[in-house]
Amino acid sequence: MAITNLRVLKAFTQTIDIVSADRNIHYDLLKDKRAFTRHSKLGFNTVTYLILSLLTKSLQVELYNYFTTMQVLSGLQFTKGAFSQRRHQIDSKWFKFLIGHFADLFYDLSESVSLWKGYKLLAIDGSSAMLLNNEALNNQYKGGQNKYGTYPLCRYMKMYDVLNEITLKVEMLPMSSSERKCAYQWVDAIPDGSITIFDRGFPSFTLFYLMLSCERPKDFIIRCKQQFTSSIKDFVASGETSRKIKFYPDDRAISTLRQHHYKVTKQTFVQLRVEKVVLDNNEIEVLITSIDDEQLLNNSEMKALYHKRWAIETNIGKEKNLLQLENFSSHLKNGIEQDFYATFIAGNIHSLLCKQAQQRVDKNTHKRKYRYKINTSASMNMFKNNLIRLFYTQDLHQLIIQMQSVFELFIEPVRPNRKVQRKQVSKRRYGKHQTHKNYRNNF
Repeated sequence: MAITNLRVLKAFTQTIDIVSADRNIHYDLLKDKRAFTRHSKLGFNTVTYLILSLLTKSLQVELYNYFTTMQVLSGLQFTKGAFSQRRHQIDSKWFKFLIGHFADLFYDLSESVSLWKGYKLLAIDGSSAMLLNNEALNNQYKGGQNKYGTYPLCRYMKMYDVLNEITLKVEMLPMSSSERKCAYQWVDAIPDGSITIFDRGFPSFTLFYLMLSCERPKDFIIRCKQQFTSSIKDFVASGETSRKIKFYPDDRAISTLRQHHYKVTKQTFVQLRVEKVVLDNNEIEVLITSIDDEQLLNNSEMKALYHKRWAIETNIGKEKNLLQLENFSSHLKNGIEQDFYATFIAGNIHSLLCKQAQQRVDKNTHKRKYRYKINTSASMNMFKNNLIRLFYTQDLHQLIIQMQSVFELFIEPVRPNRKVQRKQVSKRRYGKHQTHKNYRNNF
């Protein structure tokens, strides 16, 4: 049960230790090129592990917990000021790299990667995050303005494996940036042998063309508005369930594709399969896909696959509410970006441990009326308290088994066909960290 986790986590910590030990490697990851030149009790890897351990409490409390957990002698301890100086010598791009590296290790070393008919099932979507109000952040992440003044808000994009609950890629962007344009930049980063699901904010001729023009075309399912094009309007008004439609570029698409080094004209087109699906409330959704084979993907399967996109929304909720994405241990731009990216790495490690524990839960509860699932909120407390130990313990296998055994105690029934009406709420204007009423602070 724990062998896969052991392989992935060992390889992950080995990467950090190798980079830490080799000056030629971590030199390009430093903001101060004179840093980490001497052997120190506060080395490159120690700083990395501390940031990855989610510093959501007072920094002094977090360091005390670290010294206590690691049984660090008083002569080897360091102050929060020393840690703060050290952390800002490391560029936040190091933590952004570790997100993708962890995902690569998962796919390479895991023996139980969940697939749909041999395909990885991915979702790409964006959200926003409130940042601390200071000049440096206001200059780069200009967010919004109210009667109290301006406040920094960032947009971030996320590529997520909805079946394995692993984040593959994250990017912090100014609010003025476009989610759709970011998706254009990410096309080459989408793994081969995957189906990518987009919501109705993404359909465009440019995205269709870029996905299909790769050396190995990338398959996708995209929801579009019923007024997306005149052809889509005609299809919605018809009695057909499925149709193949040709999409042509407008002037903006031609210009954008030229920037991506593609030459298209008004006569260039892509032909895609369009499906009409009916929701439980009798509303009609229109889905566009690059998969022509109806035996591989029929209408009902496409509806079910698009529904799986909701996993990225619930995962964003996990990061914001349980992992406290907007709760930062630094007031400086580089430190905030470090904490931001570290949250997604912690989320990946938690998902990895839960995935293995869930297999045992399924086995032990298969005779019960309902399927049972690990309670994410309850398991998070055990996870946070042991996160730093995962990076340092000499007996990682035993610690993983211990943590997964506790996770198995926190289970809840999954009641089928349970629906809650989605409510529209006004967006908040300010606040460092916001908790919804159905969450409790487990840190």
